[in-house]
Amino acid sequence: KQHFAINELENQLRKAIDENQLKLFLQPIVDLTTGKIVKCEALARWITPEGKFISPEVFIPLAEKSELIFPFGEWLINEACNAIDALKGANLDIRLAINISGRQVSDLALLNQIKNALEDHQLPGSNLSIELTESVLVESLDVVSVLLNELRGMGITVSIDDFGTGFSSLVYLKKLPIDELKIDRSFVKDIPEDDNDMEITAAIIAMAQKLKLDVVAEGVETIEQVEFLQNNNCFIVQGYYFSKPVAEDDIP
Repeated sequence: KQHFAINELENQLRKAIDENQLKLFLQPIVDLTTGKIVKCEALARWITPEGKFISPEVFIPLAEKSELIFPFGEWLINEACNAIDALKGANLDIRLAINISGRQVSDLALLNQIKNALEDHQLPGSNLSIELTESVLVESLDVVSVLLNELRGMGITVSIDDFGTGFSSLVYLKKLPIDELKIDRSFVKDIPEDDNDMEITAAIIAMAQKLKLDVVAEGVETIEQVEFLQNNNCFIVQGYYFSKPVAEDDIP
């Protein structure tokens, strides 16, 4: 039964991608020093024609296990470029961050998809940011290195998402062209109650600064967390304290 259910959901997801049923939502990333939105993370949301919400925690892993991650990735890249266009139309020049999976990284078509989308929309690479998890980096260091150098040559910035939850090998921080670390929400959510989480978060911020990397804290939900981050020189934050992911029309 479960196998049948997964197959059925996979078919529904294929149809959702083909028929453009997925929607792009944007979560603001805020600079605490100015109070302004400096970037948004582009997130896919799937609500079926019957009105059922399918969590990204369900459909993204499903896409990665099947071949659907490739058309899904292409959809995400194009939708992000559409959103950048719309924001520019509202006089907002904001960088959008999109998440790239391990399977996409090992596929040579990814670079062309990004290049083509930027060219089609006549956008500079400086409007895009790519987010990769640590596991992707460690599993395919050589392939990733080539890809990231190409992307950065186009003006695209590179972020390590969920930092601290993966293999935490520091080798790739030395070897790979990376611009930013995103502190995983699991370290932020129990601040200020958990001393260990505060120590780890402070250590990641300090390390990032030593390596001249930008650092973003994810999952910020309380004023106490905001104050702790400010006191530890982390001024770029993302989380429900400022905004949940919203439809792109709501960003202006």
